[in-house]
Amino acid sequence: MDANAFWDLIQECLNLGNTLHIQALSPEIQTGVHLIFTALKPAASMLLSLFAMIELYRIYTKTELVSTPQPLGMLYIVAWTLFKISIAVFLIRYMEDILWAINDLSNSIMTTVQGVQIGTSRIPGGITKEQVDEFFREADGNIISNVLFTFELLIVRLALKIVVLFINIFLWSRSIEIYLLAALCAFPMVTFVSEEHSQVGKSFIKHFAAVCLRGVVMMVIVKIYNVLVYTIELDSTDLLGLGISLIQGLAVLCVSLAISNRLAKVLTGAM
Repeated sequence: MDANAFWDLIQECLNLGNTLHIQALSPEIQTGVHLIFTALKPAASMLLSLFAMIELYRIYTKTELVSTPQPLGMLYIVAWTLFKISIAVFLIRYMEDILWAINDLSNSIMTTVQGVQIGTSRIPGGITKEQVDEFFREADGNIISNVLFTFELLIVRLALKIVVLFINIFLWSRSIEIYLLAALCAFPMVTFVSEEHSQVGKSFIKHFAAVCLRGVVMMVIVKIYNVLVYTIELDSTDLLGLGISLIQGLAVLCVSLAISNRLAKVLTGAM
C-alpha cells in the first residue's frame, strides 16, 4: 500500500457519514405496500366491529351492575365510546398516510444530519500529506516496519468495509420493517376502541416512530465517530498509532450502531 492509498483510506474514515446511502421510498414499493394495506383493510374493519360490540357490551354490563345509574354519566361513557370508534375508523383509513409522513420526516432529518461537515480542514494528529509521503519513503528501507504497517492498513480497510456493510444492513432491515409495519398498520388501530387493549395501538405508533428514529440515531452516531477520529491526538509521524486508533474507532462504531435500536426506543418511550 502506497502513501496515496493510505491518504485515501484516512479520507474514507473521516467522511464515512457522507458516503452512506439513505434509502428513499420507491413508488413501486409504496404501491405494493398500499395494495397489501388495502387488501387487509376489510379484515381490520370487521375486527373493529367486533371490538366495538365488545366495548358496548361492557358498558351494558356496567349499567346492569349499577343499582342507580346516572343518565349523564352513562351518556358520557357511550359518547366517549362512539368517539373512540370514530377515531379508530379514521386511523384505519388514513394511518398509512400518517406513517409515510413520519417516515419522510425521519429521512429529512437523516439527510440534514448527513449534510453536517465536521472538521474537513484537519487530519487527525495534524498529519499532512507530505509527512505521509516521508513516512512511506522511510518505511521502504525497513522491511519489518513496512510489512507491519501494510498489514495494519489492510485491517483498517477491511474493518471499514465491514462497518459500511454493517450500516447498510441496518438501514435495509429498518426499511423492510417500516414497509411491514405500514402494510399491517390497520390492525393495531382497531384496539383504540377497547379500553383494555388500547395500549396495543399506542405501542405500535411508538414502535414505528422508534424504527424511523433509528436511522437518525445511526446517522448521529456516525457523525460522532467522525468527531472522535478528528480529535485523535498523535505525534505527526506516528502513523502506526493512527491505524490502531482507526481500528479502535471502527470497533466502537459497530458496538454503538448495534445498540441504536435500543436508543431509539428509549427516545420514543417504546421500551
